[in-house]
Amino acid sequence: MITTGAVKQEFVTLLSGDISLFDFSQRYGLHGFIYDNPADSAYAYVSPAFWTALGYATALPPGLLASLLATDTALATQSEREAVHQVTHQAGHRVTVRTRTRLLSGPDGSARRLTACTCLPTSQSAQPAGADTPALPTAPLDSLLHTVTSNSLLRTIMDSLPILIYIKDTESRKLFVNRAEYMYMGATSARDIIGKSDYELYPAESARQSILEDQLVMNSGIPMLGQETLNARHGHDSCWFLSSKIPLYDEQGKPAGLLGISLDITARKQAELELQRTSDMLERTNQVARVGGWELNLQTQDIYFSRITREIHEVPDDYVPTLETAINFYKEGHSRDTITKAVATCIEQGTPYALDLQISTYTGRELWVRAVGQGKFVDGQCVALIGTFQDIDEQKRTQRLAQESADMLRKLSDRVPGCLYLFQSFDDGHIAFPYLSTGATELFELDLNATDTVAETLLSRIHPEDMPALIETSRLSRTTLTNWNADFRVVLPRQGERWIHADSVPEQLADSTLWHGYFQDVTARKHSETELIRARQHAEEASRSKSEFLANMSHEIRTPLNGVIGFTDLLMRTQLDPLQQEYMSTVYHSANSLLDVISDILDFSKIEAGKLDLSIEKTDLYDIGSQVADMIKYQAHQKGLEMLLNIAPDVPRYIWTDPVRLRQILVNLLGNAVKFTEYGEIELRVDVRPGPTADQIAFRFEVQDSGIGIAPQHQQKIFDAFAQADSSTTRRFGGTGLGLTISNKLLSLMGSHLQLTSVENQGSTFFFDVLFRAEPGEPLDCAIITGLDRVLIVDDNATNRLIVQNMLNLKGIASDQSSNGIDALEKLKRGPVYDLVLMDYHMPYMDGIETIRQIRRTLNYSADQLPIILLGSSADDAYVEAVCHTLSVQQHLIKPIKIQPFFQALAQIHQPQSLPIPLSAPVAPATPLVGEQTVLIVEDNSVNMMLASAILRSVSPTINLLTAQNGREGVDVFIRSKPDLILMDIQMPEMNGYEATAAIRALDAGQTVPIIALTAGIMKSERERCLNAGMNDYITKPVVKDTIARILHQWLPAPEPVVPAPPMPNQPIATLSMTAHFDEEELRARVGGDKAFMTELLSEVNDYLAGFPAELHHHRTRRDWTEVKAVAHKLKGSALNLSFGILATLASEVEQLASAGEGEARIVELESELQAEIELLQTLI
Repeated sequence: MITTGAVKQEFVTLLSGDISLFDFSQRYGLHGFIYDNPADSAYAYVSPAFWTALGYATALPPGLLASLLATDTALATQSEREAVHQVTHQAGHRVTVRTRTRLLSGPDGSARRLTACTCLPTSQSAQPAGADTPALPTAPLDSLLHTVTSNSLLRTIMDSLPILIYIKDTESRKLFVNRAEYMYMGATSARDIIGKSDYELYPAESARQSILEDQLVMNSGIPMLGQETLNARHGHDSCWFLSSKIPLYDEQGKPAGLLGISLDITARKQAELELQRTSDMLERTNQVARVGGWELNLQTQDIYFSRITREIHEVPDDYVPTLETAINFYKEGHSRDTITKAVATCIEQGTPYALDLQISTYTGRELWVRAVGQGKFVDGQCVALIGTFQDIDEQKRTQRLAQESADMLRKLSDRVPGCLYLFQSFDDGHIAFPYLSTGATELFELDLNATDTVAETLLSRIHPEDMPALIETSRLSRTTLTNWNADFRVVLPRQGERWIHADSVPEQLADSTLWHGYFQDVTARKHSETELIRARQHAEEASRSKSEFLANMSHEIRTPLNGVIGFTDLLMRTQLDPLQQEYMSTVYHSANSLLDVISDILDFSKIEAGKLDLSIEKTDLYDIGSQVADMIKYQAHQKGLEMLLNIAPDVPRYIWTDPVRLRQILVNLLGNAVKFTEYGEIELRVDVRPGPTADQIAFRFEVQDSGIGIAPQHQQKIFDAFAQADSSTTRRFGGTGLGLTISNKLLSLMGSHLQLTSVENQGSTFFFDVLFRAEPGEPLDCAIITGLDRVLIVDDNATNRLIVQNMLNLKGIASDQSSNGIDALEKLKRGPVYDLVLMDYHMPYMDGIETIRQIRRTLNYSADQLPIILLGSSADDAYVEAVCHTLSVQQHLIKPIKIQPFFQALAQIHQPQSLPIPLSAPVAPATPLVGEQTVLIVEDNSVNMMLASAILRSVSPTINLLTAQNGREGVDVFIRSKPDLILMDIQMPEMNGYEATAAIRALDAGQTVPIIALTAGIMKSERERCLNAGMNDYITKPVVKDTIARILHQWLPAPEPVVPAPPMPNQPIATLSMTAHFDEEELRARVGGDKAFMTELLSEVNDYLAGFPAELHHHRTRRDWTEVKAVAHKLKGSALNLSFGILATLASEVEQLASAGEGEARIVELESELQAEIELLQTLI
């Protein structure tokens, strides 16, 4: 908020810098003044003298102040304005106030007003207080009027004057005007003006102001002399006049009128306004440039400082400088001596000066200033000195810093290794080095004093072999004005051959190009680079040796391991009891996991080199969870640990990921958890969070244990390769410390990373968040659960109770929980009625077996009344099975509980005990999907041809099949037979699938026939290439029945629907037999359950597969990678169609390596692995 004191201080500051304002206020403000901001009514200061003159003790009423300032509208364009006001005195009578206002510029450049005020008495005899204008003689009106109208000479003189002369009566009507007056009014004679009042002649505002002045003069009897007024006319610009008004009286001495005389001073006022604007502009310019003025009167010894000069000296407002004090401001020593001498010389000889000197301000601050002065001479004698005073302290500091920087740069250039240079290439062809720092003396062994020959000498020492490249790159730099840098050799007389690095920036000049740059000796660096190249070559040789060693070791390890896997698979096909089947399944999965680990060890170098790719496919997340739990649970149970699998109910079933790598990560984390946990539990938890898109979800995988934990200082270290928390951990638990590193690197390929929370001696949680494309998938395949309304869960592990409760909730089954057997017995006694008890075996106080015994014998619940499922560990032996039989326990499930077996067990609770749990749905008999239509199969692989034919016949026994061994034969068959649909292999001899498709499409009959690609490639680019080549669709090998059925439904018309016959009551239920080597069930489904055909197909496979390793070896030893790729592609397609999973993977890896033309050592290894796999398959089929 602006205070009156602040406004007063601003005015005092303004007044001290402009002496004319003081003169203005003294001349026109006999009774005080008003200083205000026209745009802000609250921003005003009224001098006490003025409010005292109007009878007020403190301040003027707001309304009175506003009336005095309201008429100053002309100040928007003019610098001064005079007005007369009638105001009310505090005592109640009217007072006439004459004001004169000047427009000013405030400190911030906005408008200000200074209004000088004089109070005039209302009677003729009264004189204004403080008036210094003497009373003039007056004349009778009639006598004067008679004289000017009857005296022709006087009239002629008055009409010839360029002064406006008029006489008015008391009503301000014109009684007389001279020629200048009526012409100013735009009239042609005096008669047009005589008798008219100001309101008839002037605009209302001007007329009102003029009449107020008339009344003031006539009533006060005081003439208005030399008053500058602004008069407006209708239809004309306003004019400035220097006006006087003298009162006239009648014979009785009463006011009768006035005589007015006005001189047009518009031109002078415009000049003054222009001068004022120029002065204001100069003042603002000086303010910005910090330039002030000064003047020394040598006769009086008075010295004047302008406002800016005073600011530079930092003197107070009331400071009065003298010549002595002005000189003493200069810093003692050089500055003071210099200015003293310069002033004396200027006075004596008239020599002006302009000096940069230092002063010490009034507050003691040292500044650099520029003092400029010159003498003013009268009759050869200096009477005054005038000049300017400028603050150049900032400029001086900048100059000093620039000089210091230049000095520093010069010192640096002399000391840096190498040299700085300017190289100039002129348009006429000659060159020069305008600047070379002293480093060039040593760098090029140059004599820098020989300026004429420096450029020639330097260029002559550049190695001849490097010169052409330097010329070309410098030409390019000059053309494009891009940086030029190069490494080149020089041959020096003393030092011999050296390597030089140059780097520079070009600048285009009028007649040349100038490069700013530096030279540096990089001989040592070049030698180091050579050594590094040698070291890298040695490292690559060592790496190759390591890879060959690992390949050989891998073969030695894989061979017996393949035997374990193969015979385990054979054993699983025999009659085994459920516990044996569980054990063998775990052996089988663990052996396959070991194969994955061996592959990971071989691929570790690929991981480090960033060459390991993920194989993304649709994956059942529930299966992944079950598999890793099965692999780990026996280790956990052997240590007495609880193994928990906790997949949240809202987790989608299917995700798109690399299942091998995801399983490897989880097994690694769970294995570590078991290793470092002595008691308690291990939990694998999976839940979801919102993802960025509708089909992409953020999954969180957590492995939590209650083990030894990790100290904070070791938590980051464990992610390093071959590292563990400390050496004692390694001695106590063993291990290489490689697993977490591999897992973290695999996660980085998935866009994630491992995270850890751990408390020493309490446990650890390893987790990672990863985005997967996901879909819910079909519901779990399990029988309908009936007769279960409420279940009692008995388990000492709270987490496991919650997991089981969530599973039951999915089926709408209510549940209660007990943490021990004693509590469970109490609940069964009190109620409610339970339809099933889920009983954990290992519990404190009373274990599960004893609790079941109490339920059966003490509470007398029979198996029909209260079914019981025992939840145990894989470490529980046959004793448990025997006790379960004795106590009529319906099911014994191995922890961790997996959702599908759990639901199947619940579904069997009220079914006959002899009925086995179905693991897969029965295979329905084939149903024809198309009528008697013709399909052409173009395939060079006989096994693939047989498989495709069998699947087509299983889909529709009435279909007509045509075959062709290659693309050329396929075109010929099409021309002869015009089939309704073509299945076209891609890679074939003589003519591939793309070429055959193009040839068929070129025929009139071939433009509409559906052509379906058969490809083993899964890359998006290959699929797009099939469609771009003119094919309608594609099938990815291995070919399965569902895919063929979809294709036929889509591209061939469907027959009338056939209702399948229901299965026979005693029809056997197929069991699930999934192996990585040979998925027999998958192949059986692919051929429509035709056992005879399947036997015939597999009988041909032995001889067909046997020749592949030798054929691969033959082409590989000749380094014919094209043929190696073709053979591997054919083997991959056959393996996929025959459900030989591992064989397809090995063949695919050979195909990829052959495509890249690299990895021969790995292909050698793969030949051995292919041979071993084929031998194993021959024993299986």
